[in-house]
Amino acid sequence: MLGILSPNRHRAAGDPAVPVVSFAPVLLLRERTRRSMLEALRAVALSIEQGAEPTALLRAIAGAGGDRPLGEPGSGDAAVPPPELYFALPSNDEQRTIAERLRDRDLVVVQGPPGTGKTHTIANLVTDLLAHGNRVLITSHTARALKVLKDKLPVGIRELCVSRTDDGVGQLELEQSVKAILDRQGDFSSRAHRRRIQEHEERLRSARSSQALALKALRALREQETYHHPAEIGDYEGTLARIAQRLAGEHPRFGWIGVVPADAPTLDAEVLTRQRRAALAFTDRHRALAASVSAALPAPGQLPTAPAFAEAVETIKTAEADLAALRQNGFVSRLDDAVSALTPAQQDQLVTALDHFIATARAATSMPTAWAELRDEILAGQDLGARSRHERTTAALTAIEEAERALGSTLVTGLEAYDVPTALGLAATLRDGLASGERLRGSWV
Repeated sequence: MLGILSPNRHRAAGDPAVPVVSFAPVLLLRERTRRSMLEALRAVALSIEQGAEPTALLRAIAGAGGDRPLGEPGSGDAAVPPPELYFALPSNDEQRTIAERLRDRDLVVVQGPPGTGKTHTIANLVTDLLAHGNRVLITSHTARALKVLKDKLPVGIRELCVSRTDDGVGQLELEQSVKAILDRQGDFSSRAHRRRIQEHEERLRSARSSQALALKALRALREQETYHHPAEIGDYEGTLARIAQRLAGEHPRFGWIGVVPADAPTLDAEVLTRQRRAALAFTDRHRALAASVSAALPAPGQLPTAPAFAEAVETIKTAEADLAALRQNGFVSRLDDAVSALTPAQQDQLVTALDHFIATARAATSMPTAWAELRDEILAGQDLGARSRHERTTAALTAIEEAERALGSTLVTGLEAYDVPTALGLAATLRDGLASGERLRGSWV
């Protein structure tokens, strides 16, 4: 009989006698023996018989660990703060709880279905134990689980893991790990590592301080939403959300008020009372008067500010007080009458002349001491000597300017070696000699 071998062919409905061979799943059920576990226990028992010291975990399993049952917390010192957790991967509260239990217990069992983060938790526990100077042994039924866990570890720790699997890949990883450990040991510097540890601890403290401030600010924001505000303004009370909902509901009624500029009124009761009195005093006659001059009013941007207006009012008050005090003097009163008879333009000219006189008087007062006597003579009206000296000085300067023009571009040198009287005497002798017809002797360039 001829059969057909085809993995995708179905049995022909009209020919049941023709056999068809195809692939099909097979489920094999067999009992899992405890041979490997028994062999491990026999090896442990043999080691003990040969005098090997049992570990603390083995003593606890055998019931020789004291009165404390296996897995129960030890009697740690409550006054000592818990050691720092050094997790290389992100963690949650459950993983931190497991690490805390592992510190004071001989045995911690973590159970959970696949995908719940058990390998992630083991990787964090490994980094924390290594950071505190412990040695870690990880065992598994399969090499694949060890490889998955190793891939979870940081690169700096991954290359220091010694893998003891039987395949060739495990042997190669063992050689690479041993080489990395030797390289690390050769380059190790305790001082440099202590400095790096201090730097990282300082960064950790700074990060926790920033985290505490951020949590405090977040807590304050959340409390603002839950805090029940008392009725301080009207009868508005409750949370901010409830008050905002009430304001939104009352907007059609009170929306004409607009945005309130401050938490408290900017005017007190006394100012409001004065404004009310001023409003009541503003009669129809005042309104008609204001309407008649409204065309001459400046634009709002041209009006002075409140401080500038107050300063101007204060200046006017001071000027009026000074004028009243001056009018007590009869001479000043006559001057005031004379000035009042001038036109505004003439008064401006008088003000300019007075300002110039005051500035000149101040400049004369601040002149050097050598000019003080001459200044006092001029101010006392004894200016005849000063005028004569002024005329002589002006004539000498004019003669000097004419001589300078006659000299032109001729350069005279050598006089700088003498003082002024000596140079003046030599120049006068030269001038008189040339004027009398004498000639210069010697070589001249």
